Amino acid sequence: MDNQLLGEMTDSSLVARSRRFMDTPWRTASALQFEAALAKDDGVRFAHYWFYKLDFVLWYEQQADHEFWGNFRFTAKNSVEHISPQNPQATDTNTVSKEWLDRFGNLALVSRSINSEYGNLPFNEKRQRFLNKREYEKRPDSLKLDLIYSNVRWGEAAADAHQSAMVTAFRNHYLRDFNIG
Repeated sequence: MDNQLLGEMTDSSLVARSRRFMDTPWRTASALQFEAALAKDDGVRFAHYWFYKLDFVLWYEQQADHEFWGNFRFTAKNSVEHISPQNPQATDTNTVSKEWLDRFGNLALVSRSINSEYGNLPFNEKRQRFLNKREYEKRPDSLKLDLIYSNVRWGEAAADAHQSAMVTAFRNHYLRDFNIG
């Protein structure tokens, strides 16, 4: 229902969208709002909804393909983390340009404590801390981060590829036929 009621790009009220769903259940939306939403460079202002929705989409579609994803827990997160830091250290070679800094491909939703811990650390240090914690707890904190930190290097090409893969995951999920009868 989330796909049907919140996925379509429309200025209709939730009541009108609910009525349209009742009249034509499981229809395919004419225009999906995630594409426009994810194309923005909103940085810390990105709607948290998209990160939560993405973790659900990734878990639903791909959990069997990744180690520990079956143990993933959906938890409250409230801080947007920049993979390539906003103020990188001079020695960090895994960075993106200002143009890519605040795009969805370079961002993840984490707890405030993790965001404080990662701070402006270089990609390699953030990656190692994430992988160590995942190995110890036998579950990732974020599926988006799990995909990001599967990369050994990070930069604009990796951020662009990640963002494209996340848009594709969303598109496939939104276009999936959930008609159950």
